[in-house]
Amino acid sequence: MPIKKYHAEFAMLIGIAAGLVIFVYALAQIKLVASFLETIMRRLPIETEYLTPLFKMLGITYVADFSASLCREAGYLSIAAEIELFAKLAIIALSIPQLTYFVEVLDEFLA
Repeated sequence: MPIKKYHAEFAMLIGIAAGLVIFVYALAQIKLVASFLETIMRRLPIETEYLTPLFKMLGITYVADFSASLCREAGYLSIAAEIELFAKLAIIALSIPQLTYFVEVLDEFLA
């Protein structure tokens, strides 16, 4: 018996609960990514202040994707599109210092 067909309210709650469990598991896996990035940071001559925005970008991506999926599931397609647009703009804004630093490093390397 399909739950969504007969009990749509329960299907949505089950979907949200499953999504939250998966999201929490994904957050736990970020420790592996953090350890990998710390290893790279120790090996390369990159300032550590650029690591925090990368984690923020990753977090924005996951939260926005999860939120947009929930909105789509509930039928709010326009809100889902707005969440995705905001996430893209936030990531671009956070990446400006990293791009500037990258250009400076390339300029020094090529000069």
